[in-house]
Order: sequence, then structure tokens, then C-alpha cells
Amino acid sequence: MMQRELNLINLAQTLSQNEGNKVSDQSIQNHVALYDQKYEKFGGLSSDQKRALDHLVQDKKLVAIVGYAGTGKSSILSCAQEIWQENGYAVYGLAPTGKAAQNLQNDGIPSMTLHKFLRQYHQGRSHFSPKSVLILDEAGMVDITRFEELLVASQKLGVKLVTVGDGKQLQPIEAGAAFRLVTKETGIATLETVIRQKQAWMKEATRNFGRGDAEKAIGTYLEKGRVVLIDEPTPDIRKLEANQDYAGLVEAFNIAVRSQKLAGWRLRSDIELTSSERGMGSSQIKLW
Repeated sequence: MMQRELNLINLAQTLSQNEGNKVSDQSIQNHVALYDQKYEKFGGLSSDQKRALDHLVQDKKLVAIVGYAGTGKSSILSCAQEIWQENGYAVYGLAPTGKAAQNLQNDGIPSMTLHKFLRQYHQGRSHFSPKSVLILDEAGMVDITRFEELLVASQKLGVKLVTVGDGKQLQPIEAGAAFRLVTKETGIATLETVIRQKQAWMKEATRNFGRGDAEKAIGTYLEKGRVVLIDEPTPDIRKLEANQDYAGLVEAFNIAVRSQKLAGWRLRSDIELTSSERGMGSSQIKLW
């Protein structure tokens, strides 16, 4: 594993120093002005967004940005895409999961999973070139082996690779925090100014969620009286199975998933314990 980490670091260092994807300063200025106008009701692009944009479009083969939820990451990627396209580059998206790839697709960036990209590359069917820009979203979910393969492919194809994510969020199942290692070599632009929420306490709660401190974030919502417990009776799985109620079984599964996602295992256990003491079924937690 240590050898793979060293290989990854060396590749990231080399790519982050290579040039070959220059864009004009006038193009950057024009698009920043357009996006300032587009988001005028929010005060235009934030200073974080402008710094991140400058970092993204610099003449380097490998760059990285880190952003919390609600900081306008999608807007910056869209702006950068328009700048690259205006300067003759084709932009494509990559992601470790199909859902994340679809999110990029919905933002107007033709995308595929990282697995599909690597398979096509190894089969000699890749159509990417030095005039291509690849955006890897959710980079913090990619393990070292796949990240190393991606950097090798990027180097041989001559593409520009943009890695996007949050190293403190979801980590890969396999060993190694690859995204963190890469960002140490590339340097990063960080999006921290929360745009989506207007109230200061909501902005701070969002940042806490992004830092992985969900307990503190939910605690803030509790203090503000913005947490509502919704009673949702626990389905009788055995009865559903006996009645061959497959739709009911699917819904029971969905209830379990929603409970896990909304509250987390630790908080969910506390809520269920409180609910059982009150003679209730399972509960959900809602932030508003």
C-alpha cells in the first residue's frame, strides 16, 4: 500500500506541474461578469467562488477544489466549463457512482462512471485527448488503486484532470485516503461561503455537516426549534412476508433507509429508544 501511495503522490506532483490547457484572461473576465450578473440577487459570485474558478482554469494538468454543500460548486463548474469550451476544449465528467455521474449530467456535463472510463481506457477505446478536460466529482470516494489508474490514464492521454470533493466526507471502502494525498500535491481552492442558506446559524450548521460534525449541526437545529419528530409505525416484516405484500416490503426498506440517512445510526438509536418508552413506533427526524 505504501508503494501505491508513493506512486500516487509522484503522479499527482508531476501532473500538477505540467502545463497545456491555457485559457485567455479575457474569457475568464467575461464569464465572471456574466455569472456575477446571473447571481446578482445573491450578491454575485462569492470571493471563494472566484478564487476557485481561477484555480480550476489555470494552465495545469491537475487541479483540485474542495467544497461544502451549498457553496455554489455546481455554478463554478458550469462557469469553468463554458470558459474551457470557449477556448476549444471539450469537457466531460467522471464520478465513482452512477448517481453522482447523473448529477453532473443534469448540470450539463456529459458524464460516465469512473469504472466505465477506466474500462474503455484499458480496452483502447478512449476518445479523450489533450484538448479534453475531465472533471472527477466525489473524488473523496475513490480508492488509491482507482485514483492511481486514473492519473496514469490522464498522463498518457494528455487530458486536464479536475478533482472535486471533500476529503472529510465519504471515504473509499478500500484502504487509503487518495484524494487527500492528491490535494497535498496540487494545492486546493476551498469553497466555504455557504450561499444556499441566508441565516448565519444555518450557514454554520451546513459547514458542520460538511466537516463531518453532524452531531453539532443537528444540535444547532434542535436549539433553534427546527427539528420535528414524525411518528412512523414500524412495519411488521413477517406479516408482510406472509401476505406476499412485496410493495409493503419495499416501503419498509425505504423507511429504514430514510431513517438511517436522516438521523445516522447513533442518533437514530436514541430516537427509537425514546419512542419505545412513549409506546410509539420508529421515528424520523426532519430539519426545516
